[in-house]
Amino acid sequence: MSVVSCFLIMTIVWTITVNGDALMSLEEKFKSNPPMDIKFTPGRLGEYIVSWSGNCNCMYTNVYYKFHISYLDEENGEVTGFLVQSHEQNVNMEIHRGLLAEVKLYQDDEKEISSNWTKRIFHPSRDAFTSIDNLTCVFYGNTYMNCTWNIAESASPNAEYVLSYRNVNADDVKNCSHYQSDGQRNVACYGHKYEEDLLNKVNICVSDLSNKTKLPFCRNIYPAGYQKLYPPINIVLNKSTDEVKWELQEMDVPDFCYTYQINITNWSDQAHEVLEVQSAKYVISRDREKRYSVKVRATVNIYCYQSSLWSEWSKPLNIGSTYGRKRVNQSLILRKSSRASLKNVMAIFRSGLIRARYL
Repeated sequence: MSVVSCFLIMTIVWTITVNGDALMSLEEKFKSNPPMDIKFTPGRLGEYIVSWSGNCNCMYTNVYYKFHISYLDEENGEVTGFLVQSHEQNVNMEIHRGLLAEVKLYQDDEKEISSNWTKRIFHPSRDAFTSIDNLTCVFYGNTYMNCTWNIAESASPNAEYVLSYRNVNADDVKNCSHYQSDGQRNVACYGHKYEEDLLNKVNICVSDLSNKTKLPFCRNIYPAGYQKLYPPINIVLNKSTDEVKWELQEMDVPDFCYTYQINITNWSDQAHEVLEVQSAKYVISRDREKRYSVKVRATVNIYCYQSSLWSEWSKPLNIGSTYGRKRVNQSLILRKSSRASLKNVMAIFRSGLIRARYL
């Protein structure tokens, strides 16, 4: 064999050995290089960084890692998905509920070539978190926030609970300014001025300053879903049309975003009904000889962002002229009754005196 032939054979063998990966199909590369070693690392307040390793060198613009994450306590619940070309993804979720993370290599085209899923469950024990439960927040109007929590039986009597929150898209952490306590430990953040946009998702966390080894107990919510409007005001009746109108103290979204309930009580017949209406007015049906009262409450509906809370009921609007007459009649009856009683007393007294004279 000539020297030239040997050189050519060696060149071919070297090319195949060094560049053997080039002879593999993309699907084979995906199958042989699934993501591995999923890790959870604490990030900013209420945030975790989920990372994984992978040695695929595929330099294609339509090749991604498909990342899914979901809660363990939601059977067939919502799955949050991402397509990323890095080896990590930041998540803002309620870690105490337990998480299932899944990741795979994925080509975003018609063939949808992918590797197998790599999965990991992340569910720290309850003892790993600050010893509270049932962290609940209500946002009043567009101004104030109240949050309450229950202290677990296992909590230390010297626990120092503080509440902090962070917009999921920001780095700044803000702290509660006013607390309520059970005499020793904080159990609520009360009357705190909340200046964030209610439509921005936020992590709200309670930490124990006396035990910094514990993870904060966090909720990840849209404040708008827990907004409680102030009760409607200025309820008036148009006596000629029987149309009742009212107003809201805050109207920072269009009128169609609000849903109302109107409670109509017929006091004469001891009957009432609650109706749901979509505008700040309603024509009631009434007997003008009978007495009624009307009160209203409000919430933000699904057409904008849906709140799970109703406002308190408004002050009642009393309807019917007999309200005034009844009060007057009752006063007259009381006066007449008082006069009659006084006459009876005087008569008995006089009778006693008369009898005394003849004894």
